[in-house]
Amino acid sequence: MTAEHRHIATVVSIEAVAQQWARQERAAAGSAVSVGREISGRVRGGVEWHGDGEAVAVIARPMTLEPQHAELAWLAAAVGAVSAYAQVLDHVECVWPDSVIAAGREVARTAAVTLLGPGRVEAAILITRPASGDQRVTDALVGGLREAAVLLDEPERLRSEYAERCATIGRTVSIRLLPHGSCRGRVVGVGPDGGIDLHTSTGMAESVAIAQLGDMTE
Repeated sequence: MTAEHRHIATVVSIEAVAQQWARQERAAAGSAVSVGREISGRVRGGVEWHGDGEAVAVIARPMTLEPQHAELAWLAAAVGAVSAYAQVLDHVECVWPDSVIAAGREVARTAAVTLLGPGRVEAAILITRPASGDQRVTDALVGGLREAAVLLDEPERLRSEYAERCATIGRTVSIRLLPHGSCRGRVVGVGPDGGIDLHTSTGMAESVAIAQLGDMTE
């Protein structure tokens, strides 16, 4: 099957459209969908999204990604988005796990959805929602997310490329954990599951998975 690029003017959510395409129509790896408007677009934590740009999703079909490492898809979405924005803006970075910034200003939010089969990842959907409209960004995102999708079969390379683009590494942060608790420490790297590794003020090492993150401040 050949990867396609579909454009849809209005959808309820890009996740729903991409998941249906991936599951029911068995869309090929690299297939992309861009949407002009989401009626109920939401980012991590169920927060409603009000950006004006075209949301883009790309379907990945990783061959070797293990289900316990499925959240690495969030890193792939960030790598693809940063690479795309770097073609049109300066000083582009990502903030773990789902924000893209340019010169300190948020320009997009990323997300990932993984579809699991018996003991394996059937598909991963990499999503970027731009804050403002720019056709150059839409075109770049399709290419950037497609290239990043391939990295899901090279987790070490993916983590390395993410670390090069991540503004969070090296910073001291306070994190509210879900369902409860908190921690504070210096971010020293990215773990094998896509989470971050911290060194706390007491000298302890702590890992925070994306699913555990309530919010994060410096």
